[in-house]
Amino acid sequence: MKFLKFSSRGNMKYLLLLFVWHYIRKIEGIIINKVLHFGDSLTFTILMFFGEFLGGLFILIIHKLFYSRKNASNIKLKLIDGKLKKAKMYGIDSLPRIILLIFFAAFFDFTEFIILYYIPTIAIISPTSDQRLSITMSIISSLLSTYALRLKTGRHNTFSLIGMSICSFIIFIFELIYKLEGNNLINFFLAFVLVFCRLMFVSFIDIIEKYLCEYNSVNKFKVLSSEGFIGIILCIIYSLTYNKNPINEINNAYKYLDSGKSFWLIFLLFLYMVLSALTNIYKIICNYVYTPTAKSLPAYFLNPFLIIYYFIEENDFTSGGKQNYFYLIINIILAIIIDFFALIYNEFFILYCCGLEYETYYGISERAEINSLTHMEELNIMPNSELQLIDDDYYL
Repeated sequence: MKFLKFSSRGNMKYLLLLFVWHYIRKIEGIIINKVLHFGDSLTFTILMFFGEFLGGLFILIIHKLFYSRKNASNIKLKLIDGKLKKAKMYGIDSLPRIILLIFFAAFFDFTEFIILYYIPTIAIISPTSDQRLSITMSIISSLLSTYALRLKTGRHNTFSLIGMSICSFIIFIFELIYKLEGNNLINFFLAFVLVFCRLMFVSFIDIIEKYLCEYNSVNKFKVLSSEGFIGIILCIIYSLTYNKNPINEINNAYKYLDSGKSFWLIFLLFLYMVLSALTNIYKIICNYVYTPTAKSLPAYFLNPFLIIYYFIEENDFTSGGKQNYFYLIINIILAIIIDFFALIYNEFFILYCCGLEYETYYGISERAEINSLTHMEELNIMPNSELQLIDDDYYL
């Protein structure tokens, strides 16, 4: 009797590419900070928004140049005919409302920078706290997808969400045990409220993009480019208001580096913008093709390795001024368990117990095949490889 099945999901290339570009950008950001000693968060935020704006604009121009209007219309009709029918069920929003939703998506993205900037001024928390609690994005995205977008949630999804939530709660309890010393209790809780708000904003952005692209049939690259443009404006307003000039920050860092490293600083910052463009392009594609919950998987999947890196290189997981190995090990174990639950949620692993396989793609396929063969045996006909298999609510 099989208990666990590894499922080789097809057509996951976009999720894989998002995974690659996301971690290449993260590694590059670590290199810039560690080797060139440059870590101005406003500069990285503006570069990220420029990447969104230019990346989305570049894809739109390429489509305009290489696809005729007729071909584009045919492709659009084939791809979104079903989407438009679904959108009509919910109603297509007016242009002002669409613009407002795009503004909110950009504003939430910008607010993430504000939160990251101010958390260290409130309380001393682990530098990997938000990374280890990134599973919150999957939990919130799943709940919003279910109750806001009306996406179906299976029994295996509910089981995974419960497991993820328990792991997140345990992580927070251990943070409370090991990091509260030397912190004001109210400030400590406030810092973690901001961490959860930042992760929640990521989910809000994903849901907004999913809603605009799928239920309103807005071009996803127009959404991305518009978010980038609005984000740039917000960064400029913030820079002028608080007298923080990212160009001066780059110039000051450039002066203190020798000629070789100064060149690498400019090159790596430019590369960061390019990687941000690629990351955000595949982020919005994954939101559209899959779900916001599936899209959040790359954000935390390599957490066990990042935890080890930060323990070795960044002196993380300290308690009372000393590194604590139990604190480290329990977080590695929890990160691995979270990955396991995430793989179950996204149906890379299928659990054949307690009916957890029933509403998975493979469970539905198996029932459809059995029902079809049984029906054909009753009719005394041979199986046909081109027969359409029908389940209760699904056409496979």
